[in-house]
This record gives sequence, structure tokens and C-alpha cells, in this order.
Amino acid sequence: MRQCPILLTTINARYTHTSLALRYLKANLQEMQDECEILEFNIIQGPMDMAQSLLELNPKIIAMSVYIWNYQLFLEVAKILKKVAPHMILILGGPEVSYDFKEDPLVELADYLIVGEGEISFYKLLLNLLNNNIENKFLPKVIPKVIVAETVNLDNIKMPYHLYSEEDIAHKILYVEASRGCPFTCSFCLSSISKCVREFSISKFLQEMEILWQRGGRTFKFIDRTFNLIYKNSEIILQFFLDKALKEGELQSSKKNFFIHFEVVPDRFPTSLREILTKFPKNVLQLEIGVQSLNKEALQNINRSCNIEKALENLKFLRENTNALLHLDLIVGLPGEEERSFARGFNEMIKINPQEIQVGFLKQLRGAPLCSYESKDKDNFNFNFNFKLLFHSIPPYEIIQNSQLTFLDLQRIKKFARYFEIYYNQGKMRRSLSFLLKNTSSAYDSFMLFSNFIYARLKRTYQINFEEQLLILYDYYNLLIKESNCTNENNENKFFPKKNSLDISEIKQNMRDDLLEHKIKRLPLFLRD
Repeated sequence: MRQCPILLTTINARYTHTSLALRYLKANLQEMQDECEILEFNIIQGPMDMAQSLLELNPKIIAMSVYIWNYQLFLEVAKILKKVAPHMILILGGPEVSYDFKEDPLVELADYLIVGEGEISFYKLLLNLLNNNIENKFLPKVIPKVIVAETVNLDNIKMPYHLYSEEDIAHKILYVEASRGCPFTCSFCLSSISKCVREFSISKFLQEMEILWQRGGRTFKFIDRTFNLIYKNSEIILQFFLDKALKEGELQSSKKNFFIHFEVVPDRFPTSLREILTKFPKNVLQLEIGVQSLNKEALQNINRSCNIEKALENLKFLRENTNALLHLDLIVGLPGEEERSFARGFNEMIKINPQEIQVGFLKQLRGAPLCSYESKDKDNFNFNFNFKLLFHSIPPYEIIQNSQLTFLDLQRIKKFARYFEIYYNQGKMRRSLSFLLKNTSSAYDSFMLFSNFIYARLKRTYQINFEEQLLILYDYYNLLIKESNCTNENNENKFFPKKNSLDISEIKQNMRDDLLEHKIKRLPLFLRD
């Protein structure tokens, strides 16, 4: 049996995802790198199969990188490992086990827990284990179980990008980072804990990007929490990718798959940054923009600073003057924001006409300041009492009720969010949806009525194929036309599309055009003349 003494593992949300954290750990193991391997799974795999794959490598040490999406699976895997291989050392790290870990069942199964950045602390722990006899049952008396890592000096750690395999480069997303930390203090976000932003050497970082590019890397996702915070570096990095692509003809060839993703804040786009963004062609650049809310009171309640007027101006500029794919984030359930306020914000985003609007829900992440709002601290207790925040007790810890949104309200909005993801964000029905979203006084309410119609018909939010999606929308338009003809002006529902906009022949043609654009040749029966 092949033996790998040190095994680093995680469970990714998708096959195309890769773990940058594990690669950082291995890159900084110095003389122990050759004794270490990385084994990644995805969430569709079962815990028994994962445990089998891990144990087949006969490791002495297994280190798990634990996140909100893989905690439950790792708990099952750890239970199996500790039963069948009790002498194996299990080390945990990652945000889901770094806070409130007392009496945590997964932490209780583990031998060691590293809290914080692990590049140096993990290496030191392994040295201690080797120097003190790895199988010594009295070892916990020598090394504490919980190791609180110091914040690393980014100049003192090695970058891990050489550890991306040829398969990673060919088929997966290459996660990279030019900085760590976030200057903002949003109470729902773990990044708010680290208020200091640290930058990697820009020259060394670009050297690593050059190597990845030469190896064929073309799909990059930056995990920097606020890429447009430091304009100078943002512009240098953007120019690097733009120059490389232009030089090699990438941007002129539709056969090349060149794609870069950045997470940005909406109110920080100076003229110089705007200018370079206008130079990128279509389908190359995606900006994930955390709008979260347009309600000033709600933003103040979560300690988020944002110039809303400037943000809207920037969003309009980006949509009208650049080819960037805009992914706008909104959060339901923020303290101080009721549904009508959220609807107004959503309607403003629809006016921008972005490629995607993600309707997310407030989460009570472990370690985030929002968690303390349920503590016995007087100020925090009053905050929680006023807004009556209630969260689900299992991952992803989403809000289930507050003082302004009942449980039933949130369930209804969750169905709205799921259907909006299918019909709008997937991008296959833009023409077909135009009557629903653009010819109404409130796109939110118009789509909410459609969402209610879908759920009443299907009683499910998943496994809806494309033809079924089209048929439901087609039937809904027919229903609107029928109701419109039977309703006088005084009683007309103001959220329905305007009467003059509902032309069934034009609706059918828009549906055909959507199918043609996405190369779906087979027309459903109801679209055939």
C-alpha cells in the first residue's frame, strides 16, 4: 500500500473549484513537502467513499480545511476515520471551526485545531509531532489541542501557484489573491474581523501570474475581499491581464476561454480604474459587486459604509460603458429593512440591467460580529431584542425570522430567489422575461406574482428543465392576458405588465429567439406555428 504521511483534504462545492488554502499549507511545509499530498473532494461524494480514498493513502496525519458548505460531510467522515483508524492524527482548520469551537462535535473528534492563518503554524505543529513521536498518546500534554496562529507576514510565506496541476489549469478555476483582509466592518461578514489589509508584493505576484499564464491558465478568480480598494494595484493587475491577452490574440479568438473574476465594492471606481475597465471585451471580465442594500438605515445597522448615490452612478457606468459581466449581491433580512424597502432596492438593480442579481439571505456566520448580537452584552442584547433576529441552527445558518419578516415571508422570498436564479441569472430567458420585468411599476412584485404561480403549480423549486420553464412562463403570460381582458382599469393589478405590452405572438417570438441564441434547435410544441 502506498503511504502518504501527511494528507491535506477538503470538500469543494463543485468539481471546478480548487482549494487555495491547502496549496498554501503544502507550499510552506519546507522539507516536508515531498511527504505531503492534497486530496480534494466535492459535495456530491459520500462520506464512506471519501473515508476510503483517504485511508487508501495510509496517512499518519490528515488535515481538513472546514467551511460552511462541507462541515456536515466532514463530521461524518471524521466519525468514520476515528473509528477505523483511531491512531491517525486529525488536524482541523478553516473558518467553520475557528470560532465558537467549544463542544463542537467535529472539533471534539479532532486531535488539533489551528485557528487563523495556518501557513507557519501548521508547519510548526508537524515539526513538533515528528520531534515528539507522532504516536505518543500523551502528546496532547506536550502540544495544546487548540493553536491560535499569529497573522502571517505575507513576505515570509511562499506562494502556492506552482501546485496547480495540469488538470487544474485545463478544467478548473484558479483561485488567486493579491491581498488579504478587509477595511470594512460589516457585522454579517467574517472578513470584518481583520480590519487590516495586507498586500502581497505586486511584482512577485505578477511573476506567479506570468507562470500560470504561460502554463495555459485562463480562468482566474481573485479572492481579495475588496479588489478595488487600492486603485494602483488594481490597475496594474488589470493591465497585466489585458496586455497579456492582447499580445497573444486571446481577446480576438472566440475559441479561447479567458475569464477573470473580481469582488469589488460599488462606490470606489475612480476615472483611471473606469478607463481600463472599458478596454475589456465581452465575456472576459466579471465583477461581483456587494451592493447588499440601498436602505441607509439597514446599512448603518450592520456597520457597512457605502455612498449609495455614488454606487448607483458607478453601476450605471459599468453597465453602459464596459463589457464587464455584473453580478450584484443583495441580502434579504438585514436588520431594519422590511420587504417593501428590499423591493425598492431590487427594482433599482433591475433598472441597471445587470447579467445577474443574487438574492441572498442574512447568515449568522460563526465568528462574525452578528453572532454577538445574541450574547448577554447589554448593547448587543438590545440590538437583538429590537430586531428579533432568529437564525437556523445548522449551516448555512440563514435567517428564518426577524421583527419585520415572518418565517412565512422569508420562505416565500426564498422561492422567489430560487426561481429568479433559474429564469434570470442563468441568462437563457432575457427576451422572454422582458414583458414581466420591464413593463411594470415594480419588477419585484411582478416577479413575485410569477414566483407564487410557479410554486402553486409545481410545489418544488428544483429539477425544472428548460422546456418546462418556458411552458410555465408561456402559460403565465396567457393567464395575464386573460385576466387583463377581464379586468377594468380601476381594479387592474398595478404590478401586472401593462396591457398594451402583452402580445402573445411577440412573446412567442422572443421565446424562439432565446432558444435560437442558446442553440436549442428543438422547439416545444406550444412555440410551433
